[in-house]
Amino acid sequence: MAFDEQSCPLCLAIKAEKPIFQDDYITIMETKNLKGHRRRLMVVWNVHNDYHYSSKNQDYMIDKLIEIGKETYTYAHKFIIMDTTFAIIRDHAHLVSCAIDPNTDDWEQVLKTKWIKVIDTK
Repeated sequence: MAFDEQSCPLCLAIKAEKPIFQDDYITIMETKNLKGHRRRLMVVWNVHNDYHYSSKNQDYMIDKLIEIGKETYTYAHKFIIMDTTFAIIRDHAHLVSCAIDPNTDDWEQVLKTKWIKVIDTK
């Protein structure tokens, strides 16, 4: 499903939700649906369908999500950053992170998703 800036749920969330972190490039916030997780974070590239988005931008997103994730997931030993295998919104760059917890509603989906990185919180 393709979205434009006026209908994109991520564009709307950037404007409406209280971010955990925000700068000119990215916004980090809780996901709307926790899917049984205690905390579940998402990093969103601030520009919808940005054709200048690159691997350097993704590295920045990952690095900042690791930094914030280490502060957020203190209750867990590890957390993961996942790729967009099951993402509904394909035309707006974003990544999701969560603690490794087999007791969540989406654990089977988490296992089927490529993990970009596994991070120790300690």
